Amino acid sequence: MWRRGAVVARAATRRCRPLSLGASSGLSGALQVLVADDVPQVQTLRLGVLRAVSSREEYVAFRRRQLPVYRTLEAELDLQVSRPSAEDDGLEEFSSLSGAAGAVWREHGGRLRRTEALEREVRSMTTQEAPLLSEEELLPPAVRQYVRRIRAASTLDGDLLLGHLFSRYVFHDLVFEASTLPWIRAAGFDPPQPHLDALHAVCASIDAVAADLPDQKQLAVYYEAARAFDLNARTLTERRLLAWTATRGALRLLLAYLQGRLPEGLFTR
Repeated sequence: MWRRGAVVARAATRRCRPLSLGASSGLSGALQVLVADDVPQVQTLRLGVLRAVSSREEYVAFRRRQLPVYRTLEAELDLQVSRPSAEDDGLEEFSSLSGAAGAVWREHGGRLRRTEALEREVRSMTTQEAPLLSEEELLPPAVRQYVRRIRAASTLDGDLLLGHLFSRYVFHDLVFEASTLPWIRAAGFDPPQPHLDALHAVCASIDAVAADLPDQKQLAVYYEAARAFDLNARTLTERRLLAWTATRGALRLLLAYLQGRLPEGLFTR
């Protein structure tokens, strides 16, 4: 049985719908290629979701590890919006106050932010008032490293947050999580759904602000997105027995499919 489950888990990481954002010749298009080319990382993320759906406890742990990242990124993006522009403040072009990430967040932050929704979900699934990993010293090492990277990017050059915004909200929420929502729901969970209709508008806004950035800055944003993508995967792989618990999750989805609760499931493609 476990051998069959392992086969299912491996198949699940390869046979979901393709992850696509649509054609773009701007920065978002280059970032899409970055994501599409990193197949092992995408498979790791899918194993992480399979682990999450293996039990209620694993799902809550999965969300609790995401929350510090959302909380930190949204706080830093809010700060970018509230700061004056570099031009108004007489600062250099490389300053974190130049406003590209803040411009995208000002326009789309209302639909992209997820901290409050995920906090409500976690609290609704726990029987006692447990801390939501808000103290940095309590964070798991990979989550702590991710949070510190976001803060460092915001301090060094707020435009770098465009890379984190793309990695977390565009790729992870609007593309990746959208592709795995049937798994999560088939396992009996009811996650807060991201605003999937925002995908193309957010990408267009990223392309628009990036067009005004120098080539070196765009390249820096590209590499920051790659780093964010890697850090996100590490938050999953630092926990032991990923493949084992992902197999349990795959078996749970197989049962859901056999019961007709995953009618368009990954097992028929």
